[in-house]
Amino acid sequence: MSSRGSRTARSAHFRISGQALTPGQDRNNEVKSADVCTPRNVIANISPRNASSAAVKEESFVQQVMNINRRLVTQIETLQLKVQIDAKHQEAARAGVKAETQAEVKVKDARLRGLKADLRDKDEEVKNLTDRNHQKESAIQRLENDIQELKADVLLSKGFADDIQSQLDELQTVSTSLESGSAYRQKDENINELQAEVSKLHKNLAHLERELAGAKEKIAQQGTRLRLVDNDRLNIQAKYKEELSRVTLTMRGEIERMRDVMKQQWKEMRNLREQNEDMRSDISEIRNLVLADRLNRGQPWPPQQATPDQAGHFDIQQPSPSLPSLSPKETRRKFGSGRRKY
Repeated sequence: MSSRGSRTARSAHFRISGQALTPGQDRNNEVKSADVCTPRNVIANISPRNASSAAVKEESFVQQVMNINRRLVTQIETLQLKVQIDAKHQEAARAGVKAETQAEVKVKDARLRGLKADLRDKDEEVKNLTDRNHQKESAIQRLENDIQELKADVLLSKGFADDIQSQLDELQTVSTSLESGSAYRQKDENINELQAEVSKLHKNLAHLERELAGAKEKIAQQGTRLRLVDNDRLNIQAKYKEELSRVTLTMRGEIERMRDVMKQQWKEMRNLREQNEDMRSDISEIRNLVLADRLNRGQPWPPQQATPDQAGHFDIQQPSPSLPSLSPKETRRKFGSGRRKY
């Protein structure tokens, strides 16, 4: 930006060496009447004795004006070439900045698309984890139902065992009264069978209690895992929402900054184009004024190079003082007023 600004400043301030003379105006900027300012009238008004001296002075004066005009034409052509070169440099710099900005925007867009794809993958993973959690919750519910059924079976078995124990007590009471009888042996066998069934029921009850404890432990483990999975899912969602928000804000800030930079460059290009148009218009007007002055004096265009013999004794050896440099605003004001005068 600094190099483009310096080129713009250098192209806006230019110098023109020399001084052009308009018809009816001498070296001292004094306006003379039409009957005495032309060389023909000057020669006609002088005496025949001084005719040759006046002709030499007129030729020297014309040669000086031609030299000044040639220098002006050279400077005008140099300024035109400089304006064209500055315009090309400015256009190349603008194209480079535009390409760099577009490349940065493409990189940011690709990064944003990658983050969005990652977010979609994480959302899909969270969805899968949620489905698995629902399945595990359903399995836990089924296990709890089975445990409730097992508890009901245990209670029922305990009631049945109590009934058998009461019957066994009754049978033992009956057996004590029938020790001497023939039915004692059969009753004793029945009692042994009932005791075997009771011991078997106790074993089954112990096994059911162990299974119930294992089921409770599994339920506790599943609950802990579900809580951990829920916490991970919430952390992942919060993290990626925060990341997406931060990246979105960053991208918006970058895009706004790039938009401001491109807008500022467009304004600079527009100002430079306006300055170039003003300079072209001023250069064209100066060229037209020089051409009109030469045509009024009857001189050929383009000017012919004078030989050393034609230079004369009064040729100007020192260049005219340079004009002061003007800002773009002062340039438009000065040349605008000059166009109104002419």
